[in-house]
Amino acid sequence: MDEDDASPQEDTPLLTDKVASFEEGRKNDNDNTKSEDPDDEESSDRPGIPKKNPRFSASHASFRNLLNKWTVSQRQHALQRPGVGTAALLIRDAVMGQEPLSEEYDDLIYDPYKPSTAQNGYALLDTICILCGRLSSYDWTVRIIKLSAWLLAFLTFVEPPAWCRNGIQDQVLVPDSDIYTDCKLLFQARGPPLDDEENDHAEYYPNSTWMMLTEQEARWAEFLFVTIISLFVFLRFARNGFSITIHCQRNAQGMQRLLQFVGIVFIYVGLSIGNTTFHPFLRLLILGTFHDSFQREFRTFLRMIPEIVYILALLSLLLFFYAWFGTVIFYGSAQGKDNFPNLLESTWTLWQMVTTVNYPDVMMTAYNESRLSSIFFVSFMILSLFFIMNLILASVVNAYDSAITFRKKNRQKHTIGNLTRAFQLMDYKEEGEIDSETIMAVFYVLNNDFPDFRYVPDEETKILFGVLDKDGSSKISLDEFLDFGNVLLIQLVKASDYATIVELYMPETFASEWYQQFSKFVKSRAFDWAVDVILVLNAIVIGVQSYPELSGDEEYEINPNYTDGSIDTIWEAFETIFTIVYGLEVIVKLLVFGSKRYFESSRNIFDFLVTVSAISASAFVYYPNGYDDSRLIRLIVMARVLRLVRLLFAVPQFQLIGRIASEILPAAGSVLLFLFFLLYFFAVLGMLLYGGMITRDPNNPMAELLLNSDFAGAQYWGNNFNDMMSAMNVLFNLLVVNNWMVCEEGLELTTENKWVRWYFLCFHILGVILINNLVQAVVINAFFQQLENTHSQQNDEVVDGEAVIRQRTAMFDAAEVTGTKTGASGNYMARIQAIHSDIDLDERERLKNLFTRSSRSTNGNSNGADGENGE
Repeated sequence: MDEDDASPQEDTPLLTDKVASFEEGRKNDNDNTKSEDPDDEESSDRPGIPKKNPRFSASHASFRNLLNKWTVSQRQHALQRPGVGTAALLIRDAVMGQEPLSEEYDDLIYDPYKPSTAQNGYALLDTICILCGRLSSYDWTVRIIKLSAWLLAFLTFVEPPAWCRNGIQDQVLVPDSDIYTDCKLLFQARGPPLDDEENDHAEYYPNSTWMMLTEQEARWAEFLFVTIISLFVFLRFARNGFSITIHCQRNAQGMQRLLQFVGIVFIYVGLSIGNTTFHPFLRLLILGTFHDSFQREFRTFLRMIPEIVYILALLSLLLFFYAWFGTVIFYGSAQGKDNFPNLLESTWTLWQMVTTVNYPDVMMTAYNESRLSSIFFVSFMILSLFFIMNLILASVVNAYDSAITFRKKNRQKHTIGNLTRAFQLMDYKEEGEIDSETIMAVFYVLNNDFPDFRYVPDEETKILFGVLDKDGSSKISLDEFLDFGNVLLIQLVKASDYATIVELYMPETFASEWYQQFSKFVKSRAFDWAVDVILVLNAIVIGVQSYPELSGDEEYEINPNYTDGSIDTIWEAFETIFTIVYGLEVIVKLLVFGSKRYFESSRNIFDFLVTVSAISASAFVYYPNGYDDSRLIRLIVMARVLRLVRLLFAVPQFQLIGRIASEILPAAGSVLLFLFFLLYFFAVLGMLLYGGMITRDPNNPMAELLLNSDFAGAQYWGNNFNDMMSAMNVLFNLLVVNNWMVCEEGLELTTENKWVRWYFLCFHILGVILINNLVQAVVINAFFQQLENTHSQQNDEVVDGEAVIRQRTAMFDAAEVTGTKTGASGNYMARIQAIHSDIDLDERERLKNLFTRSSRSTNGNSNGADGENGE
């Protein structure tokens, strides 16, 4: 498996003949189109297409001539095979997990490849739709649109908040100003506050100073981003034949497109009338429509709610009865006056206990008088915190497991449905199999019309066909074709791509015994341990050098030699030596491993960045210029000492935990994105409801309401809803249940009502109880899945003599794959690159299935297939 110079087979295999025939057909077609104008043809070679209308052809002749090579020559030859174009559409939907539609709903799919949809040959509409679909599917296009959606949402952080625009609260006056119309004037206002007259530089309206744009600048930026997104939405609309019925059909994807359209329209309307108060909600809506992971977790959250409602109802009953008992038991006592004066206040007190924010402070008054009072409080905490809250966690975990199972089965069902229908379209003779030319035509259409997938070179298509053709018959049965979705997820890498510079340009040196021994040492654990010893010494040196700062020595003075731009201290000499050693380590590993293999390791990437930074810092400090502080080098090298953490991973248990943790992050990321959306929504809502109410402005009557309050005493002025970043900080504090009742009390005082409690209650239920438990459910689910997968990937496995699977990579000889002679040569490595971000993909098991021959290949029977279905 280490050789990559396998020669082609002398006997021309059947697959090679088919591919050669297909490519010869494309070449002949190219030659024909060079001398003929397709608009002058009397008839089309495309099956089922009537003669062209000269008037219609003349109307778009120039456009057709521009795209002549793309639309007629190579693509036409591929699309001459019945069903290939529509099959490519269905294959895309299969890989994306989209729901298939039965034949009676064909009118809900715009198919530019279907002969019945084309009028007068290649209709202009078909060509436009294919081009728009291709343009909207490029990876760079999608990235630009997602970036625009994020920048649109980010505007809320840097624009003037709605509460301080246009004199909404014109009763509030800033000193030396007659009107209240400028947010910048308000946020920069400083002076002695009512609660601290000695402080003459206090912020009157505490904020995060993130406001960078004026209201007009924000509107122009919003118009720009929305216009970019609108162009993308138009391209997707054009891809669906400019049909509203097809574009916004009654399914999840149609609803997503409809929400995009509604959000864009309302933003344009708001910009035109000059009212953008509710635009942050629309921005969040648009951003959500571009993130499938958020939509997936949102649907999971909705399915989870019915199970949780009953448990929350049980918690409500517990709160009600204990509030009832507490109000009666503590009536007339100091405890009753402070915390249980009536049923509603008693319920609110107990709710704070459920969140653990006021326990045990809340019970100390009664507990100091009678130890028996602890029975009331302790029993309530046991039932609510230890029983009901864990019951909620168990329900969320169970609901999430059910959602994952449903999602997996549903995706498998959709995949099989789309692929089965694609197979039936291409197997128009109902022979039960498809020839290799048709499969190659499908690959060609996918390469040219669907940038959703990576481009597959011709040689790789031969290999992928070999993987698909499990029986070596050069014919694809339905069972084999159902693996097409998995085959498209394969990423192939030539083993020769990992060749090092020494191997390529100095083969004699590479083959020498001393170099092989040297390479063996660099790849050994002994070399890693030697570098780790140097790291330990580096850490000791840095520790000794930093001891005065670490010990808090206030009389310590920095050695002036550190800032003279020369190496004249023992510590600077050590730092330089360590930097040189680390640089040599990088060079040696690049020579031995090669750049491709070296940079595939996240640890090596970290080492490389830190080493390059240290070398650059050394050159910057010691080269004559205006900066001479060598402590910069020490700070950068200190980051490299973090590599000492890898000593822990010498223990197998730590290796396992670290590997699983790295795999869990992508799955947890989708839930954390969902959490961000919730924080964003409540932050915007908080700014609209409570913006400007936390103030120290002596001219503002609300400032007097906060005097002598716990909020003012705790100096919680920065915890407010005056701007977006401050609001997000408040909500994060609520998320970690950190003194949230102090923030609530401040707003309760300034609003002079208790309705603010509902805001905090709703966020705690949604953010802390539900979504926080959802994060835990994701981690638990992903941990056990990855634990099972990791244990199954410890050893190498040989699959039918076809491939060696090492962890998640299959290594094989491309000349013959699952019994099919491909005509390709060299050793390859195959990996599965999932499009979906769920952690429910066992790459090793899929590779094993793909590289396993079917039974009829083994038995020499070419009349049947025994392949396994892909997910």
